Amino acid sequence: MSTEQIARLIHRIAHTHDDEIDCGDGAELSPQIVDALLAEQDAAERWALLQQHLEQCSTCEQEFVLLMNCAEMEANGTWPTISYLLEQATRRDLNA
Repeated sequence: MSTEQIARLIHRIAHTHDDEIDCGDGAELSPQIVDALLAEQDAAERWALLQQHLEQCSTCEQEFVLLMNCAEMEANGTWPTISYLLEQATRRDLNA
């Protein structure tokens, strides 16, 4: 393991909580949170759980950002083009 990998592992361990969610729970919660954020509804408790997971899991974080961007574009009437979606998917695969 590199020094950077060890530092990330220590950071993740130090920032664990008693109540945490896994990737499956995060995938279920993400659309709910996106909808609540866009509707300006109170989702503080659920958002705190998801946000903690996103800080620990870069894959889920990237998927949440993509979901949020798509939802914002849909809400604004600027649905993403196929080229945008392919670019985002390629970027996510390269960063994985």
